[in-house]
Amino acid sequence: MSNSLRYAVTGPLRGMQRLLYPAALPYMDRGAVTGYCGSISRIGDNADWDWCLYQDKKGEYVLFEVDGPGCVYNLTQHRYPTSEEPVFRFYVDNGDTPVWELSQSDFWQLPVGGAYEGPEDGGRGPIWVVRQFMPLPFTTHCKITSSLELKGFDKAKGEGGWGHVTYTVYDTPQGLNLLEESDATMLTEAVANVGQDPKYSEENECHTVEKLTVPAGGCREVAYRQGSGSVAAVRLWLSGDIVAAPVLSDLRIRMFWDDHTVADVDAPIGTFFGNEYGSTDCNHRLLLLGMKYEQGRCLEGYQYFPMPFWSHAKIELYNKGQRDIVVDKIELQFTPASVTNYHWGKAGYFTSSAYYEVTDNNLERNSVIATVEGTGLMVYGVLSGYGIERAGCEGDVRVFFDGRRSPEMESDGSESWASYGWGFVTPPQSNPFSAYNGRPASNADWSEVRLTAGDAYFFHRNLRFELEHGCINDGGGAHSGQVFCYRLEGEPRSLLTDCLDMAQEEALRLHGYTADCKSVSLRATYANGHQYAFTEGCVHTDFSGTASFAVDILPENNGVLLQRTSSQEKGRQAAAVAIDGVPVEERIWYYADYNPHCCWLDDYFLVPAKYTAGKRRITVTLTPLAADGEVVTWNHAGYAVYSFV
Repeated sequence: MSNSLRYAVTGPLRGMQRLLYPAALPYMDRGAVTGYCGSISRIGDNADWDWCLYQDKKGEYVLFEVDGPGCVYNLTQHRYPTSEEPVFRFYVDNGDTPVWELSQSDFWQLPVGGAYEGPEDGGRGPIWVVRQFMPLPFTTHCKITSSLELKGFDKAKGEGGWGHVTYTVYDTPQGLNLLEESDATMLTEAVANVGQDPKYSEENECHTVEKLTVPAGGCREVAYRQGSGSVAAVRLWLSGDIVAAPVLSDLRIRMFWDDHTVADVDAPIGTFFGNEYGSTDCNHRLLLLGMKYEQGRCLEGYQYFPMPFWSHAKIELYNKGQRDIVVDKIELQFTPASVTNYHWGKAGYFTSSAYYEVTDNNLERNSVIATVEGTGLMVYGVLSGYGIERAGCEGDVRVFFDGRRSPEMESDGSESWASYGWGFVTPPQSNPFSAYNGRPASNADWSEVRLTAGDAYFFHRNLRFELEHGCINDGGGAHSGQVFCYRLEGEPRSLLTDCLDMAQEEALRLHGYTADCKSVSLRATYANGHQYAFTEGCVHTDFSGTASFAVDILPENNGVLLQRTSSQEKGRQAAAVAIDGVPVEERIWYYADYNPHCCWLDDYFLVPAKYTAGKRRITVTLTPLAADGEVVTWNHAGYAVYSFV
């Protein structure tokens, strides 16, 4: 491994390198947005088994397609082993030959992914859940297909085939090297060595405290360090009868960076080390965090996310319980700034959202697990469910970025977020990127963790993490959870500089809007779990020629994001984009999915800085395109314009 990348990181990395060199994780990538494409029910209930965007000219069923530079980080698919076996083909950069071709059984042998087999469950199962976490970078285009149509749920008919892809798109292809065998070998070796710090430096300085008593209701300082550097590792050991379910919530860790008076990290050890469930033993070993837990005997937790600071760091443990807790040992590894010198303002502070305490669910409302303001990236999250016997695993995860009303990260059930399936009924389960624990043979009580170091959830203004309960927020019970992020100091680095509503004639005139099109009214909802939140708008569609409008931006911008509101009743919307008459060569604006029931959609287009730097106003010209020569489905109801600064 190159020491120049392992330690002396100076900015964000992309593609495979994000996982190979985790010391760079604190750096925010301004030109990155993470997304999801999968078998989400079109009407918002639990009918999550149909997974297909369209059938291409080869007769293959397209599961995922994006245009422009990016990286696929995960494919997960659920299917009955008795049904016909699909072949998945991965195409990059408009190539006719797939770079990967995998049958479902091939996944069992993958070093970075693998498979899970669910229980027989009275004849309903078993189910296979296959997954691949090897990053697949691309510079211009990516498409993933299945040889079979993945639809239905009836085992007797050989149906089934729900699943998803998670990915990141980038403004430019810079830093996206096509996958090489040596990179895959390095990641395979890292995965085989889970439990060890992948960025360990021999120059780390170790601080250890043993036999530390944290009194009931009290707090004990563990370490105070002046100067600049980073926390490289946190490890904690408990033993004896204190190792029981309550300690996972009662014992909490707080971290203060620099002159911050409010803790940047404030978390129960259960979420900090990735396991909130304490009535079943587990040995969760993920790439950057994990917990070995044996009731009444021992708990060993490790956390290897780099945590930079520039003037001082303070770490303390506190006890919310009614019984003193003796910590056998807590060990902190500090990496000096002479080894890894993070740039303040470009690298973020390691932070946690406010812990979402165990909270009863409300009918017809998602549980809002976390809301984070500012600019940053989420790198892992922990979710738990309690007393949800009825449809306890069916609730979908929905994550919203930067105020967009369409979720850009989702899951077809709570367990699918962690790339498992058939509920949480065979605990414990663990792989290098996710894990779960819970009450055996039950979906009532569970906890899961998902590492998002590769497919980090980038947010430029805010992040809102929601979790549905039951099939359609009808499951009852309670949830808790927390997400962990890197967040830049100060105000958001994405500023709203203009907006355009197609229903406002005066606004169209002021923005110089021109288009030969049809105007229709739409009253609909978003596919966001809020089934009754209907809104009305004016949609421009059926274009003849181009659409053009001028918008204000900040001259000191480092790129621009165009956010569109449209109808996704019909799929495969595509348009070429030009800025001041110069075509954007990195990508076309392409949205392959559709939803004829929850029609409203907010999506985005990244404009690189070379088209916008130094300008106060730009003219955007859109040329609607017919995907593969089919009908033009492009439409729009409004735009919001954000300048990256």
